[in-house]
Amino acid sequence: MSALPASNGGLGLSTMRTSIIFLITILVLVVYMTATQKAARAPQH
Repeated sequence: MSALPASNGGLGLSTMRTSIIFLITILVLVVYMTATQKAARAPQH
C-alpha cells in the first residue's frame, strides 16, 4: 500500500524506496537483537 500513489490511498513512495526502507528496518532490528542477546548471555562474575 505504501508504494501506491497518494491519490489511490498510498503514501506515494516508489517500490524501490519502500524496499530500501524495509531492508534498513530489518537490518536495524537484526543488529539490535544480536547486540542485546550477546549482552544477555554474557557471564556475570
